[in-house]
Amino acid sequence: MPMSREPEAILDSVVQLTEQRQLDSLAESLVSTVSQMLSIDEVCILDVDKLTKRKGGLDGQRNVSSASLAVSVKLCIEQQREICFSNGLHQELAVPIIINDKLTKVLLVSAPLLTEQDRVLLRGFAKVYENYFHIVVESETDSLTNLLNRKAFLPQLYSSVEIACDLLQEQAQASQDADEELKLWICIFDIDYFKKINDTFGHLYGDEVLLQVSALMKQVFNPQDLMFRFGGDEFVILPAPRSRRALIELCQEFTQNLAQLQQERLGGIRISMGIVGIDPRVDPGTLLNQADNALYFVKGNGRNQVAFYGQLLAEGKLQRPEIEDDIELF
Repeated sequence: MPMSREPEAILDSVVQLTEQRQLDSLAESLVSTVSQMLSIDEVCILDVDKLTKRKGGLDGQRNVSSASLAVSVKLCIEQQREICFSNGLHQELAVPIIINDKLTKVLLVSAPLLTEQDRVLLRGFAKVYENYFHIVVESETDSLTNLLNRKAFLPQLYSSVEIACDLLQEQAQASQDADEELKLWICIFDIDYFKKINDTFGHLYGDEVLLQVSALMKQVFNPQDLMFRFGGDEFVILPAPRSRRALIELCQEFTQNLAQLQQERLGGIRISMGIVGIDPRVDPGTLLNQADNALYFVKGNGRNQVAFYGQLLAEGKLQRPEIEDDIELF
């Protein structure tokens, strides 16, 4: 049974919604609130980018069929406005959620009947979600580079492990060249001799270098590749599914373009990078530790290189510990 729509109940729902500090739990709270407030059959928040480009796409989902996506959501995305559609048995309402002037998510509700009061309430909850989404995103964004920050990393890493598990199951029956197999990866890098750059030219110049590096990351990698600044000159990328060959080409493009920056003072910006493929059977902390080990191998062997943990193991350049200690993520 839906809860009361008295002002106190509505305010309690808003309070619960704004208590959340993670985007996933924020979505789940909105879905739960709508489910409790209205007599509905189905509700979810759809991530528009994930729906078409990355695996997944339903945040806090509750039994939304693929058929429901075909009409109301499609029209909502195309027309950038609220769409109410009836198939004779049910009504579907798709409410656009705008983040940074872009239709980023859609609140999708299906019910036998949606009154105008229901629609007003749903618009209000969508607006609360939209506004609070901005606050949560700001808390997970690095203030200098506008990349994601360390706080945002852990939930995204676990999400990547889940996607990697799906990919592993899909490709288990296919016979593919290892270099062409789609995988998820962890790429961790830092700027070579960055402390010396700061000491020689000052921290303002160091910040300029960080801004140029982050700007080039956004230019070379695409919006589905999750990019983080961990702090200082340390960066992490969780690329969307790619083959090893495609990832090598992308990293080469990135490092070659970096080498063209700051030629006059630095003779180019250079980085050391370690990469590991995400194996869903391995603990996420261990995976990050493996990427870090590959990075430190590069730093101890000439810098200005990209190295894969698995390849270093295969070539005997790194030894796999009998028990790999989990890195302390936070």
